[in-house]
Amino acid sequence: MTASAHPDTRLALTVGPVLYHWTRATLLQFYADLADSPADCIVLGEAVCARRRELRLDDWLALGRDLAAAGKEVVLVAQTLIETEADLRLLERQGQQASFSVEAGDASALHLLAGRVPLVLGPHINIYSRAALQEHADLGAERWVAPVELPLDALALVNPPDDPVCTPEGRPIRSGYARAFEYSDCWVDDARLVSLNALDAAERGATVMTRTAATAARRADGGWEVEFTSAAGAVFRVKARAIANAAGPWVENVINGVAGSNSPRRVRLVKG
Repeated sequence: MTASAHPDTRLALTVGPVLYHWTRATLLQFYADLADSPADCIVLGEAVCARRRELRLDDWLALGRDLAAAGKEVVLVAQTLIETEADLRLLERQGQQASFSVEAGDASALHLLAGRVPLVLGPHINIYSRAALQEHADLGAERWVAPVELPLDALALVNPPDDPVCTPEGRPIRSGYARAFEYSDCWVDDARLVSLNALDAAERGATVMTRTAATAARRADGGWEVEFTSAAGAVFRVKARAIANAAGPWVENVINGVAGSNSPRRVRLVKG
């Protein structure tokens, strides 16, 4: 949320891009509801993964026109990380439209779009000083979405309300946060996620075996019989009703090498 320094100024509510993989119907209903909401600005587009194509650019543009007709300010979001030629082509098309500002997710998007459309600096662009913000303002950025970890007092030093960074045309960069809140579905120390899961499982009665490999698994008596080999070479077997294959990028190795499946199906790995 944004507001000027005046305490009586109404907070402006911005709804950022959807980060979850929702169905097309869910997305359309969500934005239909936002048209009648108190939101002032709505950011549209796929920011996380190019392989999620529930809505194409033409769909996002049509949604943007509908929301603009409902009185909302609309911003298109570029993908946070530009990785492929297809990503570049999509970014090029975003730069060709003239209806909406575009939020750049990284420096490559910023430089490709500079001078073509009004720019918003996304939160993943590293801006932690007034000089850095001024450099980006000179490229045509009109708004700055500050990194979420930046304290409000630091934000005031980068772009003070009484002496804001300005564009070459003299327009102040908008980033006037006076107060803010954070909402999270959950919190976890992801650097220790595996350890935390193991500790939680142990507290609930599970047996945790480190430095132990599952070397074979076969169907037996309506369940599974799994063979394990320890780091010392000891081999032992356990019976289970079900197996959870949580091997990450090696999930197919477990399917074929451990479980001995001859299925023609293949696991397609994706990022994000």
